[in-house]
Amino acid sequence: MSQLAQQIQYFDDPAPHIIIDNFLSSKLSKEMLHIVEVNKTRFVDADIGGSNVTFFDNCPACTKIREFNRFVKRQNDILYMSHFKDLKDSLLVTGITNALRDQSFQDYISKTKSMFPIINNTDGIEAMCSRHGMCDFYGWHTDNAGDKVLLKRRVITLVYYFNTEPQKFTGGELIIAHPTIATQKIIEPKHNRAVIFLSQTLHCVNTVKLESDEFKDGRFAINYWIGFE
Repeated sequence: MSQLAQQIQYFDDPAPHIIIDNFLSSKLSKEMLHIVEVNKTRFVDADIGGSNVTFFDNCPACTKIREFNRFVKRQNDILYMSHFKDLKDSLLVTGITNALRDQSFQDYISKTKSMFPIINNTDGIEAMCSRHGMCDFYGWHTDNAGDKVLLKRRVITLVYYFNTEPQKFTGGELIIAHPTIATQKIIEPKHNRAVIFLSQTLHCVNTVKLESDEFKDGRFAINYWIGFE
């Protein structure tokens, strides 16, 4: 698992979540940052609520998207690893997968509350990398949005942060809330930190402010969803 002493904590409020510092080895986290840097031209604009979305009148699916976009506003860049053969099984994915398969992690998860023990019995994963640059953010949303397919594929969400050190940005905090946005917890996007929560949990990302123009100095995170095929 990690070459460092992991610091893992479980919290009930405002919604069940786990925070793990020193999630991966420092060597692996640096290799992951190198991978995203050499693949910077493969990042694309996130498309939720984008101007390129086409809607059709009297279409139930379009109506659902419109309703969703009234709630969610987003500005950041995405690397879809599944779109590139050389990235499907890269360290961006396998690093996290291997950490979750570690026996010590599985033993810890099996004893936690809520739905987290289900991680040890899931058979599907979905992953992508996100970069938040200057003024980027992600509004309030859930990762499965009540969609029947996503409710199955995205049961548990893991967000892994890997940033340049010293960190070159401020903001970008993950905020989770339950049952409404009136009750919140702010989680710092610290380098080599993983946050695990139920995919139905309401959350958002605070606006990022960059101190550097370098691509590598943005706020990077692997969004890793655990569920069933």
